[in-house]
Amino acid sequence: MKRKIDTTDYRTLAWLIIAIAISLRGIWALVIPVIPISDSNAYDVFAWNIVAHGTYGWTPDQPASYWPVGTSAIYAFLYSLFGHTYWPIVVFNIAIGVATIALTMHLTRQLFNNRVAIITGLLIAIWPSQIMYVTVLASELPFTFFTLAALIVWLHDEHSIITRALLSGFLIAAAIYIRPLALLLPFVFAIICIARNEKLFNQLKLLLSTFAVITLLVFPWSARNTNLWGEFVLMSTNGPVVLWMGNNPNTDGTYTKLPEWTKSLNEVERANQLGKLAKDHITSEPIEFVTRSVFKVIKVHIRETIAVHWNTEGIKKIFGQSSILPLKIITQGYWVFIILTAIAGGFLLYKDMKPYTFIAHPVIIIWAYYASLNGIILAQDRYHFPSVPFIAILSSLLISHVLKKRFIRKNGDS
Repeated sequence: MKRKIDTTDYRTLAWLIIAIAISLRGIWALVIPVIPISDSNAYDVFAWNIVAHGTYGWTPDQPASYWPVGTSAIYAFLYSLFGHTYWPIVVFNIAIGVATIALTMHLTRQLFNNRVAIITGLLIAIWPSQIMYVTVLASELPFTFFTLAALIVWLHDEHSIITRALLSGFLIAAAIYIRPLALLLPFVFAIICIARNEKLFNQLKLLLSTFAVITLLVFPWSARNTNLWGEFVLMSTNGPVVLWMGNNPNTDGTYTKLPEWTKSLNEVERANQLGKLAKDHITSEPIEFVTRSVFKVIKVHIRETIAVHWNTEGIKKIFGQSSILPLKIITQGYWVFIILTAIAGGFLLYKDMKPYTFIAHPVIIIWAYYASLNGIILAQDRYHFPSVPFIAILSSLLISHVLKKRFIRKNGDS
């Protein structure tokens, strides 16, 4: 007889998974100190300058717009309450990471069933990189939370269009403040709902209403940037720069050092000139661009060791240099297992669907959206983090399928 997870079982198991997630993240946070390096150091400096000097930038006397302000603004708020200490950020990261697990389980339950939701929650709860990321100052965790929450709100068609627009508009605007690539997500969400047979006219109204909310919320920072540079800057000036990094004659698809001649330019001038060079390179070598984009998509998903890298100083302080490689092997090994089972889970999902409904399925189209943007711009393993909920869902589909078949084989189907 098939064993199903009823509502009571689900709630018990869900709370157990939440407890596991909090415990593992809490243990890591108690053992490993926060020592910001690279991008984490930048967020730290930006946040403290906001609090201490009211300036967003590397120095108190030079405002900047190179990176979106969202992540630094969150940390600045915490610094303003608790002082220049990292423990509130760690608590915030734990809270938002665990909340993302809960939201992912909720979405999985709506799309599939209780068993797949439980497996999905467990996979993310014990995910090594997700655990290690709580001691990293970075944009990935809040961005994932806000975009996932926005999707769930958008899909809840029992709520009014105004309610969905207000809530999803706020959440997407928050995500845009962290990473502007969230800007086009409403179109992706609309495609999902239309494929799920929601009325086209309702989706058009929801789109327009949501973008009205987003415009209202994004306008203050855009106005600040435009006033600062004398020309329109939506959220940050780094977009054309990273486009150039991923699309120039000498690129390997990852971070590229900026040319010496750009040092004499201000942010907007640099962005304009590098953006033009990138576009010229793309249009002059379209086949190479497509090939390189595919390569970058693969590169984004080929490894997952960034959590260890950005925790390097903290790990070395407690366990020494010799611990770095074993931890990278653990994070990479887990990722290889997840990505392979997720790909197989995708094929399993495709077998039961028509091609257009498969493409428009939330776990497929949103993962494809993030991957395609990374293919166009730049490849780093942390860029697949916003897709973690959907990758975990696909992995869980396969695991659930295998467990179900083994259970039937062992006990018989009755």
